[in-house]
Amino acid sequence: MNAYVKENYRKQGIGKKILESLINKGKELDLEYIDLQATEDGYNLYKNIGFVENTSKYRYMIYIYIYNK
Repeated sequence: MNAYVKENYRKQGIGKKILESLINKGKELDLEYIDLQATEDGYNLYKNIGFVENTSKYRYMIYIYIYNK
């Protein structure tokens, strides 16, 4: 899932409220962890809420399908 707050609406607590709702839902579902990729804009929000940098030995990779019409 991808989520972001449009630039005109940032710094109003919207992203924080969305993230807190998702964290609470994760607790209800007994999730073990939430894994995310922070942009520079969102990094401080995640850090202030309690996310920590992952020091996993794994590297993020993606395969993108490009379809020609």
